[in-house]
Amino acid sequence: RVGGKGWIPVNGAGVRVSNSTTPSIIGNVRQPGTNNYYSRGDLAGVGFTQTFAGAGAYCNANVNLPQNNPAGGCIMDLRQAVNQIQPEHETGNFYGRFTKLLSGDLEAFAEVGYYSTKSRVDGLPVNPNGAYNTITGAVSRAATVIGAPHPDTPYLGTAARLTYLPLNDTGISGTNSKSHTTRAQAGVKGVLAGWDFDTAIS
Repeated sequence: RVGGKGWIPVNGAGVRVSNSTTPSIIGNVRQPGTNNYYSRGDLAGVGFTQTFAGAGAYCNANVNLPQNNPAGGCIMDLRQAVNQIQPEHETGNFYGRFTKLLSGDLEAFAEVGYYSTKSRVDGLPVNPNGAYNTITGAVSRAATVIGAPHPDTPYLGTAARLTYLPLNDTGISGTNSKSHTTRAQAGVKGVLAGWDFDTAIS
């Protein structure tokens, strides 16, 4: 298989595609000046002032794909990691009916029903470079940059663009929903002056 989150694309000649990557669980960092992305686990990253062997070890311990990116990106199948075959779903239901004979031809009744449902649909991790909508409109976040003095940057001393997938840090997003429905009904049925009747209010 080719592809996956964290993939750093190359062209037919094996040259990195400028300014192109997808978020990685260990981070892909853009080299200042050339705009080529390198994995933080790359021990031969161009221009790196420090390397992180632990990042590569973390990658290998947490991915679910063969690591076959020619540019050395740490890749994983995000959908395989977090998607659900069927969302978590719980339901409950109660129904009761009560009757009382008032006379030979007259019967009172009452019914009550209750239904509840609760579900959880898992989503994807929140992209640090993404945007989100609020009630006042779309709010875009600034591009994620790892600071020049940050101890985890391979370009120590120079700020660099970072694409990062915080799957194992912040976890996944999701939607929780709950619904409760109650229904009550009461009425009288019987025979009056030779006519059958059945009335109720709910």
